[in-house]
Amino acid sequence: FRDAEAREREAEAEAKATTMVSEAIARGDVNAVNYFVAQSYVEALGKFADSKNQKTFFLPLEATSLIGAVGGIAEIARDAMQKREASRGGGPWGNSEGGSTPNS
Repeated sequence: FRDAEAREREAEAEAKATTMVSEAIARGDVNAVNYFVAQSYVEALGKFADSKNQKTFFLPLEATSLIGAVGGIAEIARDAMQKREASRGGGPWGNSEGGSTPNS
């Protein structure tokens, strides 16, 4: 029973993530697409690494794009943290007394 609940929750989370990415695409936010693709790449590479035949490891021809996409995750996270801090009135460019932005 617990396995079924876990699968159901995972499916719901996947559906919600897909909806959020779809909405971000509609807004023109390409970072969401990059994150989604990078996440899929990382999961696929993890499955390769767990295979029984670990002597052979195939990388996609576009491995450099994978590295760039994974590196982009850090940029997405950094942007999200800065936006969250800015909305709270804190962070690197503001304070709780009104805040300011660079070059203003």
